[in-house]
Amino acid sequence: MRALLFFGVVGALASSAVAHPPSGKLPPLSPATKALVERAARTNAEADLLVAKRALAAEGRYACCINGGCTECLKEGVCACGPLLLAKEGVCADCVEGWKGGAGKFSGIDPKEVRLESMAGRRGSMGAWAMNREGSGTSWLPDASPMLARMETTGRWQVMLGGFGYGVATASRARGRGGDATYVSSHGMAMAWQTSPKGSQGVRLMASGDPWSLGRGGYPLLFQTGEGLTDRQHPHDLLTEAAVTFTRNLPSGRYATLYLAPVGEPALGPAAYVMRPSAFDNPEAPLGHHAFDATHITPGVITASLASGNLKLDASLFNGREPDGRRSVLDTIALDARSVRLTANPSANLSAQIGYAELHGEPRAIVSASRQSGDWSATAGWVTDHGRSWLLEAARLRPKDTLFARAESVPRDGGRVGKLTVGGVKNVARKREGEWGVGASLSVHSVSSSLRSGYGNAPVTANVFVRLRAGRM
Repeated sequence: MRALLFFGVVGALASSAVAHPPSGKLPPLSPATKALVERAARTNAEADLLVAKRALAAEGRYACCINGGCTECLKEGVCACGPLLLAKEGVCADCVEGWKGGAGKFSGIDPKEVRLESMAGRRGSMGAWAMNREGSGTSWLPDASPMLARMETTGRWQVMLGGFGYGVATASRARGRGGDATYVSSHGMAMAWQTSPKGSQGVRLMASGDPWSLGRGGYPLLFQTGEGLTDRQHPHDLLTEAAVTFTRNLPSGRYATLYLAPVGEPALGPAAYVMRPSAFDNPEAPLGHHAFDATHITPGVITASLASGNLKLDASLFNGREPDGRRSVLDTIALDARSVRLTANPSANLSAQIGYAELHGEPRAIVSASRQSGDWSATAGWVTDHGRSWLLEAARLRPKDTLFARAESVPRDGGRVGKLTVGGVKNVARKREGEWGVGASLSVHSVSSSLRSGYGNAPVTANVFVRLRAGRM
């Protein structure tokens, strides 16, 4: 009966439509239909939208589940919300709102059961790619990356909420340095965006409780330097990102984006460690944090991006200085540094970038790649900054537990420090809203001879921690 209903209502419209397939899996749009779609995107006029939808339907690319058809899928050139709904899958935000407003096309379906499609099929906030691709700032991750967040729909706005918190007991043995300590660190994220045939606009907010839980001294971390601290990781600012984005759809599947942030992340390096799946469950910041992604908290950023398919070019003007010690107030904005970054996602499992910046006359080049294969996430990076630093990290994020490792090498005080960390987390409670876990990690350091008098031959650090994070989408 369901099959008869489907074919009777959707008919030929669904014969070639699948669950929002990439354009490469369908025949190219005819020039005439492509022109109609582009016109509808430019004008956003009801008459032009209707003509474009009819043209897409005639080519077997438009099988919507609401009367009048959704507009969100129009920009992708294909709509499979009808087949998705009848297969008990999620549909686009336009269709969810249409069903709530009584515009549902099929009988026998409770509007309360109509849900948003999963993140794996959700359009990103800055282009028609998977939302999973978008990392911190304007950086990219592999499309197959897991997302630890909660997704909601409010009118035409998509809202995503996420974050994590750690309670850590740490002990270090390094010839008088380090010691025992306990601390709490946290980070939260909120995004909201809406799309139209012309493009999209969004708001991004990230905040940390570190100013209250850690104070000015941060937490113990052997060999870490930066922002006036030694052997400690600085606390993050209360507001770590406040940005607005404006994306314009261009012909031939290209997207132009403007990212404006009183506090944000310029186009330099990979996604910040707090947003990398390979570092999700490691409570410690990398020693190379200030070389690879210290600029993820920058007071003043303007980034222009041009994306086409799986390539993106970013250019930024930003404040090249580190944040000051006033963690709860905005720093002075000065656009005195610049950067450029080229990112490529050649497959759903891989993202690679090369970036270059001038920071007060000092050049910095960063090359990195992130890979996602099943439960495994990995990132490798290399940077020139007062000496070369490199980083390798990997994690296996499974529903019940996580295993993680990180190896890195950084220059310090005329010598060099290597660090190897291994650890794991056991999830003890899993809900859609969040996941509680308990974990432990052990780090062993190798140091140059010039540093051994102060730290010993092979300093060791051990952590035991509890972790709360957003659940997996």
